[in-house]
Amino acid sequence: MDKNNHQPSLEMFQAVIDALPFCIFWKDKNSVGLGCNQALADVAGLNSPEDYIGKTDYDMPWTKEEADFFRECDQRVIKSNKAELNIIESQMQADGHVAWLETSKIPLIGSSGDVIGILGAFHDITERKKVEDANIANQKLETLATLSAGLAHDFNNILSMILGSSQLAAMKIDKGCDASEVLKYLDRIEKATERAAKLTGKFMSYSKQGDVTKSVFNNSEMIEDVISFIQPSIKSPLMHKTSDVNSLLYADINQLHQVLSNLIINASHASVNNEVIIVNVSYCNIELADHRNLTPGSYIAISVKDKGIGMSEECQKSIFKPYFTTKDDGNGLGLSSCLSIIENHNGCIEVASTLGVGSTFTIYLPTSTIDGQNAIHQGFSEEVIHGSANILYIEDDFNTQVAMLDMLQSIGYSVTAYTSQTAALEYINNNPDSFDLVLTDYILGAAESGGETILNGVYKVRPDCPVILITGYFERLKASAESESKFSYIVQKPVAIAQISQIINRFR
Repeated sequence: MDKNNHQPSLEMFQAVIDALPFCIFWKDKNSVGLGCNQALADVAGLNSPEDYIGKTDYDMPWTKEEADFFRECDQRVIKSNKAELNIIESQMQADGHVAWLETSKIPLIGSSGDVIGILGAFHDITERKKVEDANIANQKLETLATLSAGLAHDFNNILSMILGSSQLAAMKIDKGCDASEVLKYLDRIEKATERAAKLTGKFMSYSKQGDVTKSVFNNSEMIEDVISFIQPSIKSPLMHKTSDVNSLLYADINQLHQVLSNLIINASHASVNNEVIIVNVSYCNIELADHRNLTPGSYIAISVKDKGIGMSEECQKSIFKPYFTTKDDGNGLGLSSCLSIIENHNGCIEVASTLGVGSTFTIYLPTSTIDGQNAIHQGFSEEVIHGSANILYIEDDFNTQVAMLDMLQSIGYSVTAYTSQTAALEYINNNPDSFDLVLTDYILGAAESGGETILNGVYKVRPDCPVILITGYFERLKASAESESKFSYIVQKPVAIAQISQIINRFR
């Protein structure tokens, strides 16, 4: 340092930022590197900070998807002249491992007052993320335990309806009654089966473990799903209020299910007299940064309000801390996990509570800027389409196989069926031209990925043949199997005759 003018040299500046325990970088308006500290050079596999100059994120070891994300964030900061703080993101590093980072970026202002680039800093939170993920999984198990009682109650009601209706239909047939009398009971059985399928689907979806999977969906429909799913498990009645807010969210719907379920269950526990719990949805526009640390923009506010025992101000300050609990049998992970999930979605949670009056938890989530057209589920009509193809069908459960055989043969198809994976593969190899389409279950006996084995066997001898997967593990397989393998279609059990006829028709 020059003692006369007290201005630090470039060497001193570099030494200072190299000593900091996190990665620092700065870029120009085109996201081209201008400088960094040694920590960033290390994770990027560069020899020195000087090697970072002139490079973009696409020259770094990160994946293209990560580079796209980093660049988009840079440009938002530059164009808005507003900082983006505490961004949770992944990064492929030079040594080949994926790290989780907490990143902040601020605009760099030149002497003219204009934005000339960005300054960013991040630190590794991989270990913290592992703990948070474990806490989220533990909290989910607690919530599932609460929901299971209501689920069992619902299923018993459905089974009672099916049993009663089938017995009454049999009695009508024995008495020689008109077909319309019998059809009335068969229609009830069909509706009960559809209800059971939806209930199973929700439970399987909620139980799903694994990576965050974001999609575009309507917030109101998601909330209605949560309310209908959780109401049988709690005593307090639920009321959904909305101000015609049907904005789209881009988020992991299963994680948001988990957060809302947790808040509603907590509200129910706090409601001594089983008072009504109100779930309210509203739209808000945040124009300036405030205490919530939210990026300015459009948000959906989802609040859960109870008239329970309330909380003291001291309790409110600690309510989101890990292992803090007000329950005798609680582990203090529920609200901590909820906060982690919402913050990972660039949102926040607020609590307002008064002792003896009640509490309101409000979630703020950014609305989606992604076109939701492709996110709308395309259903099936009630039309049954007849055909005449030869179908190979593999299903290890005999009763399920018989039901599907009856359906397919009744609409004109010739079906060869197997319950054994080994026998089916032998038939495929010996008779490669004897079938036009293959239907297979995923788990075949002891083979947990038997469907993929069948798929591979078919493609060795008939790469042009459509292979349709019929499974009860739809949520686990839809994302990976359909995109990464060659399954022509994946369909969730149970399957209605109209649905399977329309699916087969797509490939004929």
